[in-house]
Amino acid sequence: MYEYSDIIMERNTAPSKLYPGKFYFSRDPRLKTMGLLNFSQDELVEYAQHMTCPIFIAKAKSGSYYEVKENFYEVLDVLKRSSIDCDFCYIDGTHHAHLNNPEELAVLIRQFIQKHNIEDRNQGGISDDIQVK
Repeated sequence: MYEYSDIIMERNTAPSKLYPGKFYFSRDPRLKTMGLLNFSQDELVEYAQHMTCPIFIAKAKSGSYYEVKENFYEVLDVLKRSSIDCDFCYIDGTHHAHLNNPEELAVLIRQFIQKHNIEDRNQGGISDDIQVK
Protein backbone atom coordinates (compact mmCIF):
# COMPACT_ATOMS: atom_id res chain seq x y z
CA MET A 1 0.00 0.00 0.00
CA TYR A 2 2.86 2.37 0.70
CA GLU A 3 3.81 2.47 -2.95
CA TYR A 4 0.55 4.34 -3.60
CA SER A 5 1.00 6.90 -0.84
CA ASP A 6 2.48 9.41 -3.30
CA ILE A 7 -0.71 9.28 -5.37
CA ILE A 8 -2.91 9.77 -2.31
CA MET A 9 -0.75 12.63 -1.03
CA GLU A 10 -0.74 14.37 -4.40
CA ARG A 11 -4.51 14.07 -4.65
CA ASN A 12 -5.21 15.25 -1.09
CA THR A 13 -2.71 18.05 -0.49
CA ALA A 14 -2.17 21.52 -1.88
CA PRO A 15 0.56 24.14 -1.49
CA SER A 16 -0.08 26.84 1.06
CA LYS A 17 -0.59 30.33 -0.34
CA LEU A 18 0.39 31.90 2.98
CA TYR A 19 3.44 29.76 3.74
CA PRO A 20 5.56 28.99 0.66
CA GLY A 21 7.09 25.53 0.75
CA LYS A 22 4.40 24.19 3.08
CA PHE A 23 1.37 22.08 2.25
CA TYR A 24 -2.03 21.39 3.76
CA PHE A 25 -4.58 18.61 3.45
CA SER A 26 -7.18 19.57 0.89
CA ARG A 27 -9.74 16.83 1.15
CA ASP A 28 -13.03 17.87 -0.36
CA PRO A 29 -15.57 17.82 2.51
CA ARG A 30 -18.32 17.14 -0.03
CA LEU A 31 -16.90 13.65 -0.47
CA LYS A 32 -17.67 12.69 3.10
CA THR A 33 -20.74 10.49 3.34
CA MET A 34 -21.61 10.97 6.98
CA GLY A 35 -24.92 12.48 5.90
CA LEU A 36 -25.93 9.15 4.40
CA LEU A 37 -25.65 7.49 7.77
CA ASN A 38 -28.61 9.46 9.05
CA PHE A 39 -31.10 7.45 7.00
CA SER A 40 -32.92 4.63 8.74
CA GLN A 41 -32.86 1.17 7.20
CA ASP A 42 -36.55 1.50 6.33
CA GLU A 43 -35.83 4.76 4.47
CA LEU A 44 -32.94 3.19 2.54
CA VAL A 45 -35.12 0.25 1.52
CA GLU A 46 -37.90 2.64 0.46
CA TYR A 47 -35.50 4.74 -1.64
CA ALA A 48 -33.96 1.63 -3.18
CA GLN A 49 -37.41 0.49 -4.33
CA HIS A 50 -37.56 3.57 -6.57
CA MET A 51 -34.16 3.08 -8.21
CA THR A 52 -34.86 1.89 -11.73
CA CYS A 53 -31.71 3.00 -13.54
CA PRO A 54 -28.74 0.68 -14.12
CA ILE A 55 -26.57 0.46 -11.00
CA PHE A 56 -22.99 -0.75 -10.61
CA ILE A 57 -21.72 -1.71 -7.15
CA ALA A 58 -18.30 -3.17 -6.43
CA LYS A 59 -17.53 -4.47 -2.95
CA ALA A 60 -13.99 -5.23 -1.83
CA LYS A 61 -13.73 -8.82 -0.57
CA SER A 62 -11.67 -7.73 2.43
CA GLY A 63 -13.44 -4.41 2.85
CA SER A 64 -15.38 -3.32 5.90
CA TYR A 65 -19.10 -2.81 6.20
CA TYR A 66 -20.07 0.68 7.34
CA GLU A 67 -23.47 -0.50 8.42
CA VAL A 68 -24.95 -3.72 9.72
CA LYS A 69 -23.91 -6.33 7.15
CA GLU A 70 -27.44 -7.72 6.80
CA ASN A 71 -28.77 -4.20 6.10
CA PHE A 72 -26.34 -3.80 3.21
CA TYR A 73 -27.54 -7.02 1.60
CA GLU A 74 -31.20 -6.19 2.23
CA VAL A 75 -30.84 -2.93 0.27
CA LEU A 76 -28.82 -4.74 -2.41
CA ASP A 77 -31.62 -7.31 -2.83
CA VAL A 78 -34.16 -4.50 -3.24
CA LEU A 79 -31.93 -2.78 -5.82
CA LYS A 80 -31.61 -6.03 -7.77
CA ARG A 81 -35.41 -6.20 -7.99
CA SER A 82 -36.09 -2.53 -8.76
CA SER A 83 -33.24 -1.66 -11.15
CA ILE A 84 -33.31 -2.67 -14.79
CA ASP A 85 -29.74 -3.90 -14.17
CA CYS A 86 -28.09 -3.98 -10.77
CA ASP A 87 -24.56 -5.21 -11.43
CA PHE A 88 -22.94 -6.24 -8.14
CA CYS A 89 -19.50 -7.82 -7.92
CA TYR A 90 -16.75 -8.53 -5.46
CA ILE A 91 -13.22 -7.38 -6.19
CA ASP A 92 -9.97 -8.41 -4.55
CA GLY A 93 -8.60 -6.13 -1.88
CA THR A 94 -9.66 -3.84 0.91
CA HIS A 95 -11.45 -0.48 0.96
CA HIS A 96 -8.60 0.91 -1.17
CA ALA A 97 -8.93 -1.72 -3.92
CA HIS A 98 -9.62 1.08 -6.41
CA LEU A 99 -6.11 2.40 -5.65
CA ASN A 100 -4.28 -0.88 -5.13
CA ASN A 101 -5.72 -2.73 -8.11
CA PRO A 102 -7.44 -0.18 -10.36
CA GLU A 103 -7.10 -2.34 -13.47
CA GLU A 104 -9.52 -4.98 -12.16
CA LEU A 105 -12.14 -2.38 -11.28
CA ALA A 106 -11.61 -0.44 -14.53
CA VAL A 107 -12.43 -3.52 -16.61
CA LEU A 108 -15.71 -4.03 -14.73
CA ILE A 109 -16.72 -0.38 -14.93
CA ARG A 110 -15.87 -0.21 -18.63
CA GLN A 111 -18.02 -3.31 -19.33
CA PHE A 112 -20.93 -1.80 -17.40
CA ILE A 113 -20.67 1.51 -19.27
CA GLN A 114 -20.42 -0.21 -22.65
CA LYS A 115 -23.47 -2.35 -21.87
CA HIS A 116 -25.53 0.76 -21.12
CA ASN A 117 -24.12 3.10 -23.74
CA ILE A 118 -27.03 3.29 -26.13
CA GLU A 119 -27.39 5.46 -29.20
CA ASP A 120 -30.88 6.78 -28.46
CA ARG A 121 -30.26 9.41 -25.77
CA ASN A 122 -34.01 9.68 -25.17
CA GLN A 123 -33.72 6.34 -23.39
CA GLY A 124 -30.66 7.29 -21.34
CA GLY A 125 -27.07 6.21 -21.77
CA ILE A 126 -23.72 7.89 -21.72
CA SER A 127 -22.80 10.39 -24.40
CA ASP A 128 -19.54 9.95 -26.31
CA ASP A 129 -18.14 13.28 -25.11
CA ILE A 130 -18.04 12.17 -21.46
CA GLN A 131 -16.78 8.62 -21.90
CA VAL A 132 -13.33 7.63 -20.74
CA LYS A 133 -11.64 5.45 -23.33
